[in-house]
Amino acid sequence: MKKIVFLFLAVGTLACGPNEEQVKREKKNQEVWDAHDAVMPKMDDIMMAQKALNKGISSMKEDSASMDSAWFAHAMATNTKLMKAHDDMMAWMRGYEYPGDSISFQEAMDYMETERIIITEVGIQTDNALTTADSLQEVFTSKKSVTENE
Repeated sequence: MKKIVFLFLAVGTLACGPNEEQVKREKKNQEVWDAHDAVMPKMDDIMMAQKALNKGISSMKEDSASMDSAWFAHAMATNTKLMKAHDDMMAWMRGYEYPGDSISFQEAMDYMETERIIITEVGIQTDNALTTADSLQEVFTSKKSVTENE
C-alpha cells in the first residue's frame, strides 16, 4: 500500500512539474535577459563617455584656437550615437514583456528570439559608440597636452 501511495505521489509530482514547452520558454527568456545583462552595465559607461566628449566639445567652443572641426563634428556625431544607444536600451527595457501562455508556443519563441536579437544589436551599437568615444577622447587629450606644452 505504501508503495502505491509513493508511486502516485511520484507520478503526480512529475505530472505537475513544468512541461517541455514551459522549460523552453523559460530558457529562451533567460537568453534574452542574459543578452540584456551584457549591455546594461555599459549604460554608466555611456554617461561617462558623453560627459568626457561634452567637456571636449565645450572646450573647443570656448577656445576657437583649439578648434579642430573634424574632431568636433565626429564628437558631435558620436555623442548622438551614444544617446541613441542609451535611448534604445531604455526603450527595449520598457517594451519587453515575457510572453505569457496567452500566445502560442511558437509565437512566444519567435518574439523572444526577435527581442534577443534586438538587445544584442543594442549591445553592438553601444560597444561601437563607446569605442569611438574612447578614441576621440584620446585624440582630444593628446591635442590638449600638445597645446598646453606650446
